[in-house]
Amino acid sequence: MTAKPPISVVSSGVVCSVGLSTAAACAAIRASIDSFAETQFIDRLGEPVLGAAIPAGALELSDEADGATLGGDRRLAHMFALAATECLQQIDGLDVARTCLVMLGPEEGRPALPEEALRRRLAAFESVCGRKLHGDARAIQGGSPGLIEALTHARELLASPSIHGVLVAGADSLLDPEEISEALSDERLLTGGSAGGFIPGEAAACVLVTRRAERDARDVQRAPALSIAGLGMAHEPQTLQARQRSRGVGLSRAIRQALEEAGIPADAVHARYADISGEPYFFEEASHAWTRVLRGPSPPGHRLFTPVTRVGHVGAAMAPLLLAIALDDARKGRAAGPNTLVHLSSSAAPRGALLVVAS
Repeated sequence: MTAKPPISVVSSGVVCSVGLSTAAACAAIRASIDSFAETQFIDRLGEPVLGAAIPAGALELSDEADGATLGGDRRLAHMFALAATECLQQIDGLDVARTCLVMLGPEEGRPALPEEALRRRLAAFESVCGRKLHGDARAIQGGSPGLIEALTHARELLASPSIHGVLVAGADSLLDPEEISEALSDERLLTGGSAGGFIPGEAAACVLVTRRAERDARDVQRAPALSIAGLGMAHEPQTLQARQRSRGVGLSRAIRQALEEAGIPADAVHARYADISGEPYFFEEASHAWTRVLRGPSPPGHRLFTPVTRVGHVGAAMAPLLLAIALDDARKGRAAGPNTLVHLSSSAAPRGALLVVAS
């Protein structure tokens, strides 16, 4: 059996409401800039719903037909193509034809990402970048926690010398009319009648994962990378969908798994990056889960970072966005320390965590 290689995140690409590149988005998020604005959707009180949409015209999609409007698949495909092109063009010497795509799809309870949509995103990338990815593309459903399965799959793919990289991506929108209608019905949106909800957004984010040893040998990237030191996956028995209060059981299990694989205790974690959507359930879950695993004082400057306060709830795009921000922070000397824990939740049962180390 082939040993799974150590892997690293070496580049990223981002398209979101506050920036059309990783550098622009991360700078805006660090500066606490948002682009929340009234949308065409109306809440139960007759007031416009706030959203975090990419500015009109920024994507150069003038045709409103065939999904170029908010939440449309054509729009998401173009966003993905821009983010993926940025991500892959940062790496000199990378063979794009030997780079596989793993696309994160929505969480349980939302429409799954169909095979046709995956092919459309590959075609959009080819049109924008002028190059073809490896034909072995895969979609993983499950929202943000699906990142753990994606990275596990990336380890397996990179065990083969014929694969040079794995592009882990998410392109998602909560600004679709059906999504808005359901969220309003469940009282999950931030509105005049509900102060404990989320602001829907849209984004595409990608990270490139490579073998750590090969990255150094081929010298494809001299800048600091994020080594994937530990992965954890678990299930929460008391979910938001079931209208239960979380005690952080599932998330704490996922965090423990990631820390144990990395060989790093919780009190050596310098920062936590989380996909908390803005709903009280997820803040409580994060607090309970961290209390369950922490056994000593955290390092000075320890922080919990939640970019949803700037970009809104962007669904499956949030997990790679968190990694993109962590990589940018490490490269610009803004990280609280080398050890960063990323933890991921959803309204359904899956929970995920990973420990990344800046190298």
